[in-house]
Amino acid sequence: MTERTEETIEDDEIGKHDHSNKDSLLKSDTASVIERQSNDGKDEDEDEDEGLPIDRGWAWVVAIAVQINIAIVIGYTRAFGILFIEFLQSFKASVAETTLVTAVMAAIFGISVFISMQVLVGRFQERTLVMTGGIIASMGIITSYFATNVVELILSQGIFLGIGNSLIHGPGLVLVGKYFKKKRALANAVANSGISAGSVLFPPLAKALLDAYGLRGTLLVLGGINLHVLVCGALLRPLNTFKRHTSQKVTMKSTVTQETNIGQVDTLKIRSHPEDDEVKIDSEIHSVPLVSQTYKTDLRNHSETGDRLEEFQSQSDIYSFVPPETINKAERKMSHSSSVCNCLKNFGGSLGFYLWKDPTFICLILVTALAIFLILFLNYFPAFVTDNGTSEQDAAIFISVAGAIDFFARLGVGFFANAGFVKRRYICAFGLFVSGINCHMLRFYTTYKLQLAGIIIYGLCGGIYNSFIPVLLSDILGVQHLAKSLGFTMITHGLVISLYHPLVGALKDITGSYITSFHVMGTSVILGGALLLAEPLFEKCKKKLKESNGDVKTDVMLP
Repeated sequence: MTERTEETIEDDEIGKHDHSNKDSLLKSDTASVIERQSNDGKDEDEDEDEGLPIDRGWAWVVAIAVQINIAIVIGYTRAFGILFIEFLQSFKASVAETTLVTAVMAAIFGISVFISMQVLVGRFQERTLVMTGGIIASMGIITSYFATNVVELILSQGIFLGIGNSLIHGPGLVLVGKYFKKKRALANAVANSGISAGSVLFPPLAKALLDAYGLRGTLLVLGGINLHVLVCGALLRPLNTFKRHTSQKVTMKSTVTQETNIGQVDTLKIRSHPEDDEVKIDSEIHSVPLVSQTYKTDLRNHSETGDRLEEFQSQSDIYSFVPPETINKAERKMSHSSSVCNCLKNFGGSLGFYLWKDPTFICLILVTALAIFLILFLNYFPAFVTDNGTSEQDAAIFISVAGAIDFFARLGVGFFANAGFVKRRYICAFGLFVSGINCHMLRFYTTYKLQLAGIIIYGLCGGIYNSFIPVLLSDILGVQHLAKSLGFTMITHGLVISLYHPLVGALKDITGSYITSFHVMGTSVILGGALLLAEPLFEKCKKKLKESNGDVKTDVMLP
């Protein structure tokens, strides 16, 4: 009897031990499945980029295509410094009148870039916008062949080039920002190095064309070259086209993973012990499946009427359940007025006006308004050196030298900034300070060697800030605000430059020299660099606004 009792106790202990082992096995495997699902959630961003050419492959084709387009657009702008002298001689107009060509071009650019960046970029493919801009800009240059006075030149180049360039430059940079993440600084440096390439190639090309074909023949040839924007624009393949091919793979992968996880838990079997207390079940095998989202949905669809009533009560739009004849006119008017307000609010939000509530964005806009004056350096440097006895051929060589140095400087600074040793705003501020001092020193550049030294300094530091504008906007405001913020930045470029050009011409007519204009330019650029260094103060102001508003709505407004 004692032996029988001992055997029974031993069997019970073995059964309990097996049962506890199976329970622990179920818990461990279930925990592993849940952990695997959480890891899948953490890797969601990586799955979204799987198969997409992010930082590789076609992304570099896009960067190079944007580089060539920028080289063509900016190259003609750099060649305008050579054409400017021909316009003065051919149309026998004053400097102030001739500068209106570039002033109107900049103003039209600022107006049209608002439409292209704030409205069109979100509704059309970047490739379509760039190719349309190439056609319009080429029409502007070619129709200048028929201009007989400055007014007709303003209508042809000022309007057509302003609209066309607004569709070429900005959308291309936005697409580069979409294709690159880790190497965004380097990619933007490569794309913006087209400014340097255009500065190297187009001024001597324009000079050679002027000597061979005259002003009007040169405009025809340059207009034909500008049509090559269509070729490079065709290479700007939208990133969504790659997602269409990879989305099916990602969906199949997630489905297989979910079925595998469910199957792993389904295979776990629990055999209930027949002699357990209060458990009198035969040796049946019970599976413990993991309830899927689809199964939950089916349960929800087959719920009772009370559940449907709760679902009905949770709807925010009660008018979708109430018959129209039961709604009185007052409620209809209130609903209509609220919908109109919501539409206006959403329309304003789609244009990006919410960014103006961000102090850091206002800081960057002010920096842009001050620092963009530097872009006019090469426009008037040829006229300045020719006034001091330098030949037009040497003036064209100066611009080419600046462009060649600027090309390698942008790439070198891009690699250095991508390494992360120094913050990018410090690099940009350094470039602005050196360039501003160089503008003030221009009055001493009276000999060929000193003029060459001044143009070398500009080539090393003058293009740093301009190439880092998209990177700074992405770093400070976030990539999700890049298109809208870059649009407002380009609007500021156009409007401010449209004021700077007449200012330079007026100062030249009043003082008889460009030296005063370069002093104003240097002061503005140095102030822009100082304001850029003060960006952390605006960041603190931004945090205080978040705290005072209780992080309500500011999370949508601010990155």
